[in-house]
Amino acid sequence: MRIHKSLLFFILLVFCFFSSANAQENSTTIPEWLILGPVETQLPVYHEQKNIQNKTFELSDLLSHEPVDVSAWHPEDGNVIGWSQNNELEWKSASGETLVLETNGSQHPQNYWAAFYLSSERFTEATLEVKSHHPFKLYINGTAKSTKTGSQDEDAEAGFQSEKLMLTQGKHLVMIRSMYDPENSADFTLSATVSWNSEASVSPSLTPMKTLDLETLSNQPSVSNLALSADGSLAAMRISKSSSPDGKTESWIEIRETDSGDLYREYKGTENFGRLQWAPEGLKFTYTESNDGKTTLWLSDLDTGSQQKLLEGVSDFGSYRWSPDGTFIIYTISEEPESNDSGVELLGDVEARRPWFGNRNFLYKLNVPDGTTQRLTAGSLTTSLLDISPDGTQLLYSRAHIDYSQRPYSISEYQLLNLETLETDSLFSANFGGGGSFSPNGETILFTGGPTMFGDIGVNVPEGTTPNDYDYQAFLYEIESANVTPITYDFAPSIDNAIWGDSNTIYFQTTDRSFNTLYKYDVRRSRFTKLTTELDAVSSVDISKDGSVAVYSGTGISQPIQVYTHDLEDDESTLLRYPGEDYFADVQFGEHETWTFTNERGTEIDGVIYFPPNFDPNKKYPVISYYYGGTVPVNRAFGGRYPKELYAAMGYIVYVMQPSGAVGYGQDFSALHVNDWGKIVSQEIISGVGEFLDEHEYADRENVGAIGASFGGFMTMLLMTETDIFAAAVSHAGISNLSSYWGVGYWGFQYNAVAAANSFPWNRKDIYVNQSPLFSADQVTTPLLFVHGAADTNVPLGESLQMYTALKLLGKETALVTVDGQDHHILDYKKYKLWKESIISWFDKYLKDQPDWWNHKYVD
Repeated sequence: MRIHKSLLFFILLVFCFFSSANAQENSTTIPEWLILGPVETQLPVYHEQKNIQNKTFELSDLLSHEPVDVSAWHPEDGNVIGWSQNNELEWKSASGETLVLETNGSQHPQNYWAAFYLSSERFTEATLEVKSHHPFKLYINGTAKSTKTGSQDEDAEAGFQSEKLMLTQGKHLVMIRSMYDPENSADFTLSATVSWNSEASVSPSLTPMKTLDLETLSNQPSVSNLALSADGSLAAMRISKSSSPDGKTESWIEIRETDSGDLYREYKGTENFGRLQWAPEGLKFTYTESNDGKTTLWLSDLDTGSQQKLLEGVSDFGSYRWSPDGTFIIYTISEEPESNDSGVELLGDVEARRPWFGNRNFLYKLNVPDGTTQRLTAGSLTTSLLDISPDGTQLLYSRAHIDYSQRPYSISEYQLLNLETLETDSLFSANFGGGGSFSPNGETILFTGGPTMFGDIGVNVPEGTTPNDYDYQAFLYEIESANVTPITYDFAPSIDNAIWGDSNTIYFQTTDRSFNTLYKYDVRRSRFTKLTTELDAVSSVDISKDGSVAVYSGTGISQPIQVYTHDLEDDESTLLRYPGEDYFADVQFGEHETWTFTNERGTEIDGVIYFPPNFDPNKKYPVISYYYGGTVPVNRAFGGRYPKELYAAMGYIVYVMQPSGAVGYGQDFSALHVNDWGKIVSQEIISGVGEFLDEHEYADRENVGAIGASFGGFMTMLLMTETDIFAAAVSHAGISNLSSYWGVGYWGFQYNAVAAANSFPWNRKDIYVNQSPLFSADQVTTPLLFVHGAADTNVPLGESLQMYTALKLLGKETALVTVDGQDHHILDYKKYKLWKESIISWFDKYLKDQPDWWNHKYVD
């Protein structure tokens, strides 16, 4: 059957018309509002006079002045806002597609704030149109947008303002500051309509309750510089939080009573306030203040309220530490070598390409009573202070020097320095050394380091197996006899930090499977006892001098940063500070559960499942598989670089596993990392994801993503050459060519001193070639996104570039996003958010069949 050309054209025209109409038919007029006000205001004096731009001050100009910071507002019916002169305003709900604002016959301008929330189930482009006869200003998520400056009388149609919205998945606050014009007789009304042209579901509401979003995660409060007074009665901490939508932060110091949690003292406006330490006696503390590269050390006495400068204007000041009796302080100053401006330089050592390689740190002594100082160390090597003896007569320090004849290509010398004579006493040298601290009685030193720090005495792996020297152990070293006891020989957790209580008690901060926990060690009984903490991932801990109380901070799954005190006798924790309690009050988190499987070796492989909020087991959900695969497990900390809770909030099931080779599971387990480079781990990930999909019907096996960073980024690339079970993958700062990473990365050859012990490109091509994803790029079938900091010195950008180039030439689906000026970690606030959006939108494109967000960012 033949169709006439004119008829065909008419059919196509009608089709396009209805398609266009259908694309625009999604719209809603806001039916309910939250309102705050009215607040009467006045035009400034002399407003009728022309300014230097020859203009008079208009009513609408009042909108350019912000009477209050609204960036942190989360309106809700009944919420109260503090106002001037102890007045309060209350948010109230109101109904009506045309909102009528009461003026009460006022002859002065008045402010009202009207608000509502928009929820979108996916990324969509929308248009917001606001109408009023009076001026108004529009805010989206606390950020000022457009302003309607004019007024229209009652006979004219209300003026409007249109704003383009890019609604990411989640909830967004729309707020309108309306200004009543007393000279305009038109009704003081407001209406708003939202329209969009995608398949997204966009709905208005009056509740701020939401799932976790990137904005909330990026601006969450943080805690640092946690420290206890000597008697344990006071805890100091620095609180930081974003003070504006552009990520600028404000910080302050809080000192709280540990028994009640009450605020004892607060220091605000202290951007340069840093490195707080309590004095060993009394309620005194020191802190540093830095300006223009120079540091002043202050002593503050809470009892007397006095302040004293101990050091002033010191250049290149480093760390410092109080002596046990409080009579002196040991501090460090860094010295730099003479600069070479010729542009031509002989590279004397492999590490010399690191900009700070030539810097050296030296020790100084400050006598607190009289303020005199003394230089203690010099020479060609950095002296690193480890501890001060309990009687204050000796320093324990280390010096490291290069030795390319054996791994890890540096040797640490541990020495004692007599502070009276400046004579040194060499204790020992170690290849895989770490920290050290004196016991309170001064007879023993606790050292932490790799299993081989003291030869084979701390090694607990089968004969012929090379231990993982990133799996830190603890040793007791008797000073008089030089006897060494490996106290963690049969202790599976890896040691992160250690603090003496008394001479018979040590407290350990550990990596304990996927947890970060605290343990108490009884020296006489050689017994570890796990402390009962309220956080899955303890990040910082301090213990009072008398050993009665501890203070710790950390996070957990769906548990933002918190601070607890801990009664060490009763083993009980009490919440001291939760800075995000109000901030996260409106955030709904999903559930989680532990899920494990048994690998082909018969070993249980640990894992956690993160569920979306309002999870329905009868639905199908796309899956993101996250792993690291290197030497540390992915812990249960909240947020971080790869926030599992955020991915879950975006509608994904997130499965996190802990493959073989990670510390925290015992030396046998961690030793599997050495000279493996992904052979064991890749098969565990493939089989683990397969079993996970088989056992969980709600997991959509057709839409599974994979993501990893650094060693995990390498694992992502390697996995894509070995399996097609993934529908999309992301590699951040991954390694594609092991030999180039080994030689070019700042720490490549040193990391491989453990990860590829005694293995090199010339004697182990089975590792450096066969395990390098680049040489199997033709096997990749999965869309693969590379994200990489352009200034990454740990894993250079070339590692992603090589694999990206290979996949482009092979015609594979791939993309590369570089982050300018960022190193191995993406720290810049705005770039962090764009980086995160790239990752999520890539997964949305391939795992949800929602390419709009990715296309908006990089295609349209």
